[in-house]
Amino acid sequence: MAFNNPKELVTKMVADPKKPGPAQQGVHVRDWVKKNYPKEYQLEMIKHPMTFEDLKKAWDEDPDNDFYKVASSDGSGFDSAVREEIFNGMVENLGGEYDDYYYKWLGRDNPNSLYSKLRKPSSKGYQSKLAAKYPDRYKQVSQSFKDSFGSNFGDEQLDELARALGVELD
Repeated sequence: MAFNNPKELVTKMVADPKKPGPAQQGVHVRDWVKKNYPKEYQLEMIKHPMTFEDLKKAWDEDPDNDFYKVASSDGSGFDSAVREEIFNGMVENLGGEYDDYYYKWLGRDNPNSLYSKLRKPSSKGYQSKLAAKYPDRYKQVSQSFKDSFGSNFGDEQLDELARALGVELD
């Protein structure tokens, strides 16, 4: 399993395998908002037809990271409440956490995300403790990191990954 960047790798490798994935795919943003927020008066300002997958792709590819440009029907935007409703829909239909979309909109990494936690300094010995206590999971994660990043992703980064996994060790 090879990955192009650390964010993609962290997303794939440390996801809780017991946590269900997105509810469904192909859901139109405007339809979802209408169903979940029936009193929303700015529905016509949400681009349609556009699925949550379409929205995420367009937003990821927008060089200006302009959520309002890609999500609104005329490119000018809508109330922040509508943005929040759409972020909630993205969580339900695409997965992730609300803060992931919120911080993307701000143009910053979510400080609470696993990727951000990976970048914090680590303590020595954590890697070996994790490997001893959770050998199968650790082997899978560490091998994927090594396959993807080779010598650019060494033991110190693996220590950080172990910490990011949030596993309590004695």
